[in-house]
Amino acid sequence: MASNTKLDQQILHDHAEKVDRYELLPLQNLPRSWSDYPRVAWNCLQSFVKSCIIFYQTKPDVLFSTGGIIALPTCLAAYLMNIPIHFYELNVIPGKAIKTLAPIAQKIYCAFDQVAFNNLEHKTEYLAYPIRYDHAQMAKTAAQARQSMGLAITKYTITVLGGSQGSQSLNHAVLQLIADKNFPASDVQFIHQTGTNEVEKVKAAYQKRSISAHVFDYTAQLADMYAAADLVIARAGAGTIFECKAFSKPSILIPLETDITDHQKDNALQAQKLYSNLFHVMDQAAVLSHNAAPIASYITKLIKKKDCNDETV
Repeated sequence: MASNTKLDQQILHDHAEKVDRYELLPLQNLPRSWSDYPRVAWNCLQSFVKSCIIFYQTKPDVLFSTGGIIALPTCLAAYLMNIPIHFYELNVIPGKAIKTLAPIAQKIYCAFDQVAFNNLEHKTEYLAYPIRYDHAQMAKTAAQARQSMGLAITKYTITVLGGSQGSQSLNHAVLQLIADKNFPASDVQFIHQTGTNEVEKVKAAYQKRSISAHVFDYTAQLADMYAAADLVIARAGAGTIFECKAFSKPSILIPLETDITDHQKDNALQAQKLYSNLFHVMDQAAVLSHNAAPIASYITKLIKKKDCNDETV
């Protein structure tokens, strides 16, 4: 079961051959104001009833959930129907839904092995993040991946990933970066996932600086984008972090921070602590402050370091 957001519908459509059956529930976001509560409560009730009907029809052996608002009605239905509940917590700090529902779960798997659930340690177990790419995809060389996108084989390559929906603020930060006088534009090329509506704007900015770039809005297959990269600039969702680690790609993580959540910051800092050779965390406010010099300087150092290593080889 999934929420009826456009993103979830797109993901299910892209992987339809792997899903025997799916149901969309009328839930998207937590209420942000008092006026939202009646609508969200009604949608939760509808989702609960629909979950009960589906569980009665399908009689599942277990309910497996990654949390979010959709976990509330589905897990309550499963609990009342004596269906075992297993959670998979992807973040360092447990989300509100999983934290609230943890007492009724039989098992809680954690992608980070440092996740703590008070007095529920007997239920928790480390489970490595499931990388979605097969051996052949991950074995592709940078040269092969760059060639498939029409990019230069030897030029320093930066992959920018704003998540499955893209990130306007990250796009803005990168455009500030390439416009900075200290940025070595002639030495780099980009692969850039922009999200919807910003492809042409970003393409034009690269063309203005005469920077080669492969710009796209969305794809379910990012293996080539990782393989081609010398450096990844990305948000700090759990999936992105573990995929960068799987491909062993040095990464600048710029965690999303909002009034509602800052869980990406916790993920990023933990990743930097565990794998300091790969991850470098930069504060969102600093990156978006119209001062691109720090990130431009950091990238210049990485390029010089790579050039020195290439010469040594």
